[in-house]
Amino acid sequence: MVINRVPDRNCYVGVDLQKDGCQISYLRTSAPVSGGSPRTFSRVAGKEEYLLPMDPEEGPLCGEAFAVYLKKCFSLLSAEVPAEGICAVCFTARSMDAALAGALRDAARAAVPGDVRILCEDHGQSFYSYMLVREEEQKKHGVMLLDGWGDDVRLRRMRISRRTRPAVCMMGKEEVLMAGPFARDQEADAGLSQILSARLREEPASAVYLTGPLFAGGWMQDSLRTAARGRRAFRGDNLYSTGAVYSALRDAGLIRNAGRYCCFGPDTLRSNIGILCRRKYAPVCLPLLEAGTEPDRAFAEEEFIMDDSGVLTLTQTDVTTGETQDTEVHLEPFPDRPEGTVRIRLTLSMPDSGTLHIAVQDLGFGEIFASSGMRWEQVIRL
Repeated sequence: MVINRVPDRNCYVGVDLQKDGCQISYLRTSAPVSGGSPRTFSRVAGKEEYLLPMDPEEGPLCGEAFAVYLKKCFSLLSAEVPAEGICAVCFTARSMDAALAGALRDAARAAVPGDVRILCEDHGQSFYSYMLVREEEQKKHGVMLLDGWGDDVRLRRMRISRRTRPAVCMMGKEEVLMAGPFARDQEADAGLSQILSARLREEPASAVYLTGPLFAGGWMQDSLRTAARGRRAFRGDNLYSTGAVYSALRDAGLIRNAGRYCCFGPDTLRSNIGILCRRKYAPVCLPLLEAGTEPDRAFAEEEFIMDDSGVLTLTQTDVTTGETQDTEVHLEPFPDRPEGTVRIRLTLSMPDSGTLHIAVQDLGFGEIFASSGMRWEQVIRL
């Protein structure tokens, strides 16, 4: 009698979503990594045919047709990675919002059976995870990323501040460096070389990465020499899917020395936010929101017993400068009850990257005092 062994769930998968298809990379491991090379699935054995094309009828990235396409992709992948061996899948795209993330999670549950962790992020976050495992020399003065997935050459910078521990990696917003479409010829090469030279004089970089089919074909000669002058330069079309694998590993705590860095995207919270309170009669700052949190994930809720001042003090600590700023929230009118019998629920959320919404609700005090029904709200500009 032959019994098929159920494969261990130790495979971490990254899926890069492009407008005309996707790429899938993966790595099997159960131990922390400091490098390693995720493998990228090729639809043609022995060649770097990484893009799994998507028919126009199978897009956009939502709905039943896309779910069928994704299931087809994982079916192809099963020749190398059985679905039962996948423990986490990280999707990455040029931009990622809550609606797209929800659609991707629904499609992934249909494509990959079992208890699989599903993560969603944008290309900037995948690039950060990719750089985490690169040698320190590449991160000395920040990194420049050139994206050629489309008609335009797009630029994104990763700046690094080492004034704090952990060091802070700040992902800049993507910008168009050279608008397309354009003929990939000597004139375009000279123009891109001139633009790169000016940008690198403005702000040095220890490494330059190029990704996307726009850079194929050998037309980059002067511009590639400019990118590599005095620094490392790399080109590869599976950077985002590989970075997404590292993001899944980072989420599982399997990236060595990941704690040496934290990442701030263009819209992430730049300060730690806490509330001043007393614990065993000693003043403390209770942490509520952590720097580096994306606005759509920023949520905190705590319950407190108020003193009779009716004032809450929130404190913001900028992790790059160490500067602090206190904001008072006055609960007016304040419930008329004996001191120590006003119990509140404090809720913090971020409608956008520059706004902190504060909501406070009176909970009463058990069976002794019913809630007054009072609710206080305040908005703080960050």
